[in-house]
Amino acid sequence: MRQKFLNSKILLKILGLFSVIVVISSSAKGQSEANRLSYLDGEDPFYVGLNFPKLTTPQWVGEDGVEAVVTLGIDDMRGHERYENFCRPILERLKEIDGRAPLSIFCNSITPTEPHLQKWLKEGVTIEVHTLTHPCPILGNRNFIPAKNTYHGGVDLLNNIANNLPVAFRTPCCDSQNTPSPRVFSELLMNNNSAGQFLEMDSSVFNIFTKEDVSIPKSLTTDKDGKGRFEKYIPFESYVVTIENYPYPYSIGNKIWEMPCMVPSDWEAQHLHGNSNPVTVEDWKAAIDTTVIKQGVFNFVFHPAGWVSNSQMIEFIDHITESHGQKVKFLNFKEARERLTKNLLGGQPLKAPNGQDNGVRLLDLNNDGYMDAVIANENIQQTRLWNAKLNKWETSDFPFQIVRNDSVANRKNTGAKFGILQSSGYASVYISNNTTEGIWHFDGKSWKENKISTLGLELNNQKLQTSIDGQDNGVLLRDTNNDGICEIIVGNTKNQAVFMWNKIEQKWLPLNFSLPKNVIITREDGRDNGVRFVDINEDGFLDVIHSNEKRYSLHLYIPTPILGWGVGWTREVMAGLRSDADSIPMIVRGGEHNNNGAWFHSKHLWIQNEDTAHLPNLVDRRSFEELLRGVIPLPKPPDESVKAMQLLPGYEIELMASEPLVMDPVAFEWDEQGRLWVAEMADYPLGIDGKGKAGGRIRILEDQDNDGKYDHSTVFLDNLPYPNGVMPWLDGAIISAAPNIIFAKDKNGDQKADQVEVLFKGFGQGNQQHRMNGFEYGLDNWIYGANGDSGGVITSPKNNISVNIRGRDFRFHPKSLKFETQAGQTQFGRRRDDWGNWFGNNNFSLGWHYKFPEQYIRRNPKLIIPNNRQQIGNYDRSHIINFISKPLQRFNIVGGAENHITAANSTTPYRDELFGDNSDQLLFVSAPAYNVIRREILKTKGISFYSERPETDNGQEFIASKDSWFRPTMLKTGPDGALWIADFYRLVLEHPEWIPNDVEQKLKLRSGFDRGRLYRVYPTKYPARNIPNLSNKTNAELVAALDSSNGWQRDTAQRILVEKNNASTKQYLDELLNSTQRPITRVHALYTLEGINQIQLEHLILGLTDSHPGVREHAIRISESLFRNNQADPLHITLKKMVNDSNIRVRTQLAFSLGEWKSPTAGNLLAELARDCSGLPDLQIAIASSAKGHSVGILNKILTQSRGNSFNQLINNLLTLAGTEASEIEFKALLKNLISDTDKLDAWQIIAVSDLIENTKNRGFAKINLGNKSKLINSLNSTINNRELNPNNRTAALRLMVNLINDPKRLNTVLQGQLNAYSPNQLFDFTLDELSKLDSSIDILLTHWKSYSPNRKNRVLQHILNNEKKTLGLLSSIKNNLIQKSEINTAFQQLLKQHTNKAIREQAFTYFGTQNTKRNELIIERLGKVTSLKGNLANGETVFTLHCAACHKLGKIGNSAGPNLSALGDKTPRSLLTAILNPNEAMEDRFITYSLTTNENAQFTGMITNEGANSITLMDLNGQNRQILRTKIKSLSNLGRSLMPEGFEQVLSNQNMADLFELINASSIPPKNFQGNKPILISESKKGRLMLTAANAEIYGDSLMFEEKYENLGFWRSNNDRAAWTIETKQSGKFDVILKWALNGPSKINQIQLRIGQNEIIFKVPSTTTWDQYESKHIGTIQLEEGKQRVTAQALQPLNGFLMDLKHLEIKRKNPQINN
Repeated sequence: MRQKFLNSKILLKILGLFSVIVVISSSAKGQSEANRLSYLDGEDPFYVGLNFPKLTTPQWVGEDGVEAVVTLGIDDMRGHERYENFCRPILERLKEIDGRAPLSIFCNSITPTEPHLQKWLKEGVTIEVHTLTHPCPILGNRNFIPAKNTYHGGVDLLNNIANNLPVAFRTPCCDSQNTPSPRVFSELLMNNNSAGQFLEMDSSVFNIFTKEDVSIPKSLTTDKDGKGRFEKYIPFESYVVTIENYPYPYSIGNKIWEMPCMVPSDWEAQHLHGNSNPVTVEDWKAAIDTTVIKQGVFNFVFHPAGWVSNSQMIEFIDHITESHGQKVKFLNFKEARERLTKNLLGGQPLKAPNGQDNGVRLLDLNNDGYMDAVIANENIQQTRLWNAKLNKWETSDFPFQIVRNDSVANRKNTGAKFGILQSSGYASVYISNNTTEGIWHFDGKSWKENKISTLGLELNNQKLQTSIDGQDNGVLLRDTNNDGICEIIVGNTKNQAVFMWNKIEQKWLPLNFSLPKNVIITREDGRDNGVRFVDINEDGFLDVIHSNEKRYSLHLYIPTPILGWGVGWTREVMAGLRSDADSIPMIVRGGEHNNNGAWFHSKHLWIQNEDTAHLPNLVDRRSFEELLRGVIPLPKPPDESVKAMQLLPGYEIELMASEPLVMDPVAFEWDEQGRLWVAEMADYPLGIDGKGKAGGRIRILEDQDNDGKYDHSTVFLDNLPYPNGVMPWLDGAIISAAPNIIFAKDKNGDQKADQVEVLFKGFGQGNQQHRMNGFEYGLDNWIYGANGDSGGVITSPKNNISVNIRGRDFRFHPKSLKFETQAGQTQFGRRRDDWGNWFGNNNFSLGWHYKFPEQYIRRNPKLIIPNNRQQIGNYDRSHIINFISKPLQRFNIVGGAENHITAANSTTPYRDELFGDNSDQLLFVSAPAYNVIRREILKTKGISFYSERPETDNGQEFIASKDSWFRPTMLKTGPDGALWIADFYRLVLEHPEWIPNDVEQKLKLRSGFDRGRLYRVYPTKYPARNIPNLSNKTNAELVAALDSSNGWQRDTAQRILVEKNNASTKQYLDELLNSTQRPITRVHALYTLEGINQIQLEHLILGLTDSHPGVREHAIRISESLFRNNQADPLHITLKKMVNDSNIRVRTQLAFSLGEWKSPTAGNLLAELARDCSGLPDLQIAIASSAKGHSVGILNKILTQSRGNSFNQLINNLLTLAGTEASEIEFKALLKNLISDTDKLDAWQIIAVSDLIENTKNRGFAKINLGNKSKLINSLNSTINNRELNPNNRTAALRLMVNLINDPKRLNTVLQGQLNAYSPNQLFDFTLDELSKLDSSIDILLTHWKSYSPNRKNRVLQHILNNEKKTLGLLSSIKNNLIQKSEINTAFQQLLKQHTNKAIREQAFTYFGTQNTKRNELIIERLGKVTSLKGNLANGETVFTLHCAACHKLGKIGNSAGPNLSALGDKTPRSLLTAILNPNEAMEDRFITYSLTTNENAQFTGMITNEGANSITLMDLNGQNRQILRTKIKSLSNLGRSLMPEGFEQVLSNQNMADLFELINASSIPPKNFQGNKPILISESKKGRLMLTAANAEIYGDSLMFEEKYENLGFWRSNNDRAAWTIETKQSGKFDVILKWALNGPSKINQIQLRIGQNEIIFKVPSTTTWDQYESKHIGTIQLEEGKQRVTAQALQPLNGFLMDLKHLEIKRKNPQINN
């Protein structure tokens, strides 16, 4: 049973059931309409689509009232019996309609004389061709002759049936495989057999209805789950012999009628959901209903195989007759062909009687969306124009024959070339041969010749000919420049040229470019030479791809000279000979059967022929991305760039300004007049001269004609160094341009700056992307700016300040110029929402909310907060960007792009109501590296937020552009309610320091400096409003403007009122406060009153008692002025009620603001808040920030009422403060309150007592009385050594003991007891810290050195290197061989070599060697060696864990302090090797190493990972974070280098490097998804077990899968198959490893390699006899570290057959009783 199941699964996989279904995309947007007739020049079977002209049923059926046709075609007949049984009920049901039984049977080899065939023929059945032998595929086995024989033989056979003339063909397996190749059409269907017989119809191409057709109700094209009703039947991802939304007959190569089949066929239906599923019938009904609406044809494909029943067919026919009646006509294929010939073509068939071209051309002559016809042969020259209004054909003459008979009656093409040569868009035709020359234009009724229209069409003094003796001369009409008029392209063996009509000279002129070298449209014999005009890079212009049996090439069209390329097909992407390894597959192949079966579909070049049948899905393929590898995209004009944007449905984007009006915009702001001030960083990236010369500008845009768009611009100020922020202010603007913030003033009103003042200076000037930037106006009337992460010590010429802003943003008051740091460090665009919540981000994060205002936190200098940033976009894979632009847009991504967000900025809350009901929840983020703008939905969580993607997004970004130059920077809600976007519009976004030198040399870094755009986006239903002018408003009108839904309008009105500072405004504000229904307006009114110094008690009480919590929250803030002046007693009763406010944000703000009130009342209110803050950490932080002067009182209230872990954070913070505030009496009372019984101390009490004692050590208090101290110490000692207890409790006990034992010797003994291999990390680290204070020697630290793991040794080394004396001791130990040199890792070696102590440096060089300073030469030397080796993923994880995981994150492994390696764009070996061996080449400031010395002279080295108001967090070389209060820092210095050391070449072998590269490159591939499989963190149980099941594994590789039925990992047969788990042990120790597996058949030589932490187990997998027989076996014992580790399982190569079915891995602690 099991083996049978496995075989069936393999079969299903072969059939493609496990493939992902994709929707086939339509052709690129922006294609010129002038090329709409190009299909007439080719033989592509798949060129039609939704927007192609329709050939509706009324145009050809010839029967009034009929709007749709159904043909029923049953396949594969060899014998008639089964078909008679299956079809008989269907035939009888058809007869009930009109006495006919129109059905077509597609046959293989049958007996022509079978009498039953005549019965069928009399009933209305036709017998059609399906080949003799039903080969699947018809083209296969590298031999064309069998296909030729089986096709032509089938035509011959069926012509021998009396009374039967076959007209139609269906390719075998066309509904399940890619069999209808263009080669089949061109080389079989379009040719006669040896008897001169031929067919005129085909029905092999499948049409798929999709929701893209908006004329069809979505209920017909989509299922209830919102997915495509018909797309689901596509059998596999690469099934591409399809068209979309075109249910009409069409011609292929002007000689074959294609009657497209309807999805689903019966095979497709059973393939998806089994035999006779009722869903199939319902979908047929939806398809025919859609077909009737479209007035199309429904060609039904079915078989008598039991996939559907004949009763279901009858049910379908019943639906048609009942729902549509006589609107639907049932026809067989012969009848369809007859009606097309008679009614559409006036009696002239598509093929001539001899099977050759009959001069019929189907085209939309007048561009009305309906197909028309031209018939031009020796019998008739007629134009047939469809009049859709009158529902009839109108005829007129055609001026010449399209085909002529030669002397032996062979049809010869006269060279008629159709195209668009008129601005009307109507068709034109050009012909030039030995007898006819001219250009005729269709004028809507008839053809008119323009006598001068061929002037200039000469080459080498000879007239250009389109055909010579009936042979094509390689002349085509194509619109190359997208001006709406075709050019004439010539490409034959003698001449190449491109002619363009010159309106002024009224003649054709040759352009200064032609087809690329060796690109020839036709061969000498006039046959196709394999040249195609296709928009490969989707810029809207036709590119040239050429491939035949001799050579190939791809050239992109350049519309405007740029980067050294002139206009034309001048950008060569690739070119070479057929023998090249990576050549483009042949489009034509020469020889008798020239067409090679190539077509363009779904952004790929596909090839299907007898030589590709062995490939997956029968096809060779090249994606456009593959073809474009290495292409630099070209800029688009503004209107074309707009067309390249894809917005979510329901939104519109509008271009508001572009070059030359605006250039290089990165920031903008409106002034009160509605003028737009723009900061233009024209000098990016290296100055306008490439050497740093400043050239930035501030520009003012105006709408002088009042049409709603800006039409005039003035440069206000130029020659600024990289300006990136502007805010109009008074009579000028505040501008950010590091190193300064300046105020530029226009003194005479000419819109030019006359005076420039420096307000603040000292901002860092590193990478321009990381500089300080601004600005945002706060509710509190301060101006806020972003740090940018370049830092600086800020001073002001106008104010005596000196503020270090490293790691923090800032704000300043525009009047007083008071300057303060603010919580958070934003890279670009610190923004707020309506309610004053501040957001920021950096390149790799969607954004953060800054929870705690820093001015509150810094009031309590002992308060350390873990992190002030609440991550936005904290859902799974939120960092993945769904971009649609070309993958090589980023120049620091060589060889392929990833879709991890790497340049997020301007996290912007939407601030209006125009965007609908959830407007106040919308958050937008720009991602310029990927030409995308992301939309998030904010959700409240406590006092902060998290975000989600809107459900309707379905992965699509809010805005995504195909234009790789689209670089959205700043976003902002405009005065009109729209979202405004600054588009920097540059080719190169990356700073040169991040661009590889070999790439940089090919670029013009400032490409686009003369371009730039401003856009706005708004809902289609709610157009943007007019931009108001507030400059001429009275005070009353400005106050009224506060009552706007628009954030800009409220901010601006408030700012103007505050600037005016007019006390008379108070009366209007009073009225507004009492009348407005808009809560946010009441907030603005309160802040405006505060800003004009008119805030009064009654205003505050009104705000504090407001029904809206946001108003109450801000009223508390505004009350702080009364608190500071100790005038808040009248508010006491109101504030007391607010202690119990239902809103957590209100209570938290109350706690923050009470810190401004130096009154016992504030302390009492804080104590009341504290009593109810259990489990509310943010509220506890707020209370702690305000507790200065109140700590003892608050503690007494908490300790008498509530105890426990939920108050730990607050109690610890209060005790730290109380240590400096409490009197001795209060101290003792607190101590007594904390521990009434020393025999029963909980963990929180132990921690609390330690906090209190530590913080009062220097107070000189009398001896502490803790009762029986000896008994307490013994109790603590028992806790410390109890391995069953939580490490936190044990560490707390040791900490208290350290505070109680005064005897250093005894304390030393206690501490040494914890320096062993089994102490938890937390306890071990604390011990190291305390021993460092007691003893400066290293002997104690090295006592157990040899038993330590590498991780633990590194922890010891970190402590040693924090002390100079100990460092010297370390070197001495190395000298005496107590420590081996190899035990000192590269990072610590570098620290020693760069030590400030000369003696240490010299010894380090002696032991570890000198550093190789020629890093680039080293990279070149190692590169070839590394790339020649094959990497191993499992070994790569080991290398990464050992050397990289302390700082870097890769998937689920490691620490995210350093760059996330999964998100690396450039993962080429050269780039990775450079990053590893030369880490200081291009280093961001945030990864710089710092040296910190404390007041106690302890030294720490590491990277700053977070800065708060009162503390700095330093991450050391082990990835351990240490928070240090600023008050305890003696010095902090920048070491100017990366924390990542140089010298890895001495540690990592070439194979190590190859393994690591393999892992990094695989990291962007997520684990595979299977039903029932969910990877989780596997934590050690109380019994010391870790169970690694198949259901919890991460699964990677080609074939490995989770088999839910058997709960195992099966199909383990590919070399890249791999399983992985993340485990977490509670403490270090030894573990047994047990494997449970099954393996069928005789034993093989396969081995599994297990990597568990830093251990390796290799196990030869024996057979268990059958797949159903599992065995368990102990396969090894290992030593594991404490904490998270990775486990990987992978086969050792070579792998012979299946490795095993893995049930689970069990890892069991050998001594489980020590674990809890």
